This record gives sequence, C-alpha cells and structure tokens, in this order.
Amino acid sequence: MSHEIRTPMNSICGFSGMLDKPNLADNKRKSFISIIQNSSNQLLSIVTDILTISSLETRQEKLDIQKVNINNILIELLSIFKSQVTSKNISLYVKKQLSDTQSEIYTDKTKVTQILTNLLTNASKFTHEGFIEFGYTLQKAPGLEIASEHEELQFYVKDTGIGIDAEQHEKIFERFRQADLSITRKYGGSGLGLSISKGFVELLGGKIWVQSEPRNGSTFYFTIPYKPVNGIDILNELPNKLDGQTTILVAEDEDYNYLFIEELLINMNVKLIHAKNGQEAVEICQTNPNISLVLMDIKMPILDGHKAALCVKEFRPDLPIIAQSAYALEHEIEKFNGGGFNDYVIKPIDEKELIQKVMKYLNVQVKS
Repeated sequence: MSHEIRTPMNSICGFSGMLDKPNLADNKRKSFISIIQNSSNQLLSIVTDILTISSLETRQEKLDIQKVNINNILIELLSIFKSQVTSKNISLYVKKQLSDTQSEIYTDKTKVTQILTNLLTNASKFTHEGFIEFGYTLQKAPGLEIASEHEELQFYVKDTGIGIDAEQHEKIFERFRQADLSITRKYGGSGLGLSISKGFVELLGGKIWVQSEPRNGSTFYFTIPYKPVNGIDILNELPNKLDGQTTILVAEDEDYNYLFIEELLINMNVKLIHAKNGQEAVEICQTNPNISLVLMDIKMPILDGHKAALCVKEFRPDLPIIAQSAYALEHEIEKFNGGGFNDYVIKPIDEKELIQKVMKYLNVQVKS
C-alpha cells in the first residue's frame, strides 16, 4: 500500500513543482498537467478503496436500493471498457438474457456497477490476448416457470488471461491480497478490488466465487437477488434550458471551490449568489425569495451547513437544499442526508452528477 500511494504522490509532487519553472514549453506544461490529473485520480481511487474496505469491515456500509435497469449498466460498461481492450487487440462481448423491462429490478446500482467494474478491470489487466465476456443469467427455482422471490441473477466475467492457481481461489478475496508477489510486482494494484467486491456482494445478499486454472483464463461469478419492478415509471423530460432568472445560492467558504462550482454551472443560464458561511446563507435565504435552490457546504465557519440548512427549512420548508461536502463515508452521508438536506453531492464534485441533481430540483420548482 505504501508503494501504491507513494507512486502517484511522487508524480503529483514532482510535476507540480516543475510547473513553476520559467520558460517551460506549453507542450510540456500540458503534459505535466495531464500527469498530475491522472495521478490525482489514481490516488483518489486508492484512498476511496481504503475508506470503502474500512467501512465494510466496521459494518457502516449501507445499501441504497432503487429501481435499476441491469441491461443499461452492462451497455454502459461495454462502452467504457471497449476502447481499453481494443487497444490491446482483445475482443469484448456482453450477453443479456432478459429484456429491458425484465431486467429492471430493485437493487443498489452503485454497488452492482462497482463490482462489475472491479472484475472487468482485473480481466483487462491480466488478459493479453483472446477475449473478455461478461453478462448474466436468471437462475430459476426448480420446477418454476415464472419469477419468484427465490430467483437470483448470476453475473459472470470470463477472460482468456493468465489464470489463477486453485489454492489461491479463496485468498484473492482477502484484503491486500493478490495471487502471488510476482503479480504485485508486475501488475501493481492495492489488492482491495476483489475484497470490496466480495463485501458488496454479501451486503446485497449474494455470493462470489471464481473458476480458474493457470494459463487457461478465469471466470468470476456473483449473484444478487432478482427483485423485478412491477411496472416502469415514465419520467418527465427535464427542461432544455432555464430562463436566466433562476437563482441558486452557493454556500461555500473556500473561494476556489465556489469558482469551480461556478464554472460547472456556467452553461446552465442561472444566477449564482455566493455565501461564505452558514449564517450568511440563512440571512440571504430570508431576504431573497427568488432563490430556487441552495448548494450548501457542510463544514463552514460561524454556522456549519447542517445547522444552516435546518434553520432555512424552518421558514422555507419547500426550498430544496443539496449538501456538497467531503464527508464521503456511508454513515456520514446517512447522518446528514435528510437532516435539512434534500440530496447530497460528494467532493470532489462530479460535473455530471451535480448538473443532474441541480436540474432535478430546479425542474421540481418549475413544475410546482
């Protein structure tokens, strides 16, 4: 783990210092910035994995059950991994047994996606020729022809990679473990991906296992309960653009973070008001009835965002407030989400997620 953390940190620290060099060519500057960004994402991924495995082991990880279309998840992952494996001359296939209607179930989309992503990442890493295939089958209870509460979806990720010795089939699901030290030296990795996947699968009520032989590839399987949705919601289309009069209050004590949010929302044709602490946010909401949405940082001076949100809800209970915070663990999100907040965005803020949630709540305001 020390090696995995220090490697991206070395790039971040080293190339950040080089950016300050006088007469640095533009092409080198762009290259250094790209390296810093990629290394930052790599480090964030490692830290996220460590926090996730800690949350699993302390039983603080929670499920977010919602309507999920499994077929859509597979298509999205096919699109993401297609370019990665094509560059290695590896074929990638996906197989879906159910129709789009039948594949809409109740489960935790984030966790199912993460499990499949971890398995596909490993398959891509350890496969140098041949193919990768992933998909699912519906395992019916014996003697039944229709869906039942005892059915489950059995997912699989099959590859023609280096394979795994039989004695390692159980050990690779332990935290910080890979098949052997030579794997760690050659391919790197924290050894947390499969452990996290195992924790998520078990949290969802399923099981995970592998069938593999050295030099003959691997097939990873996992199951989750099949809980089909009875009917499909028809969602209203979000408005294509706003009128320029919609006002959003951004409560954020860090100027750089506010500027970042401002840049993310610059094309949405909205007015932004900046509050630098919770008390100021409450006062602005009291004096400005035109505010349609609040983006509220939680950790702020004078009055924190959680208390500020509760205060605002006392006199404007229908005003949607989205928390935006670095408190990223499940129990932290559970603590704050709903306590004055309508929704939650985790820092570092993802542009697509922020815009989707902003549009969601502005759309509610427009149609109410």
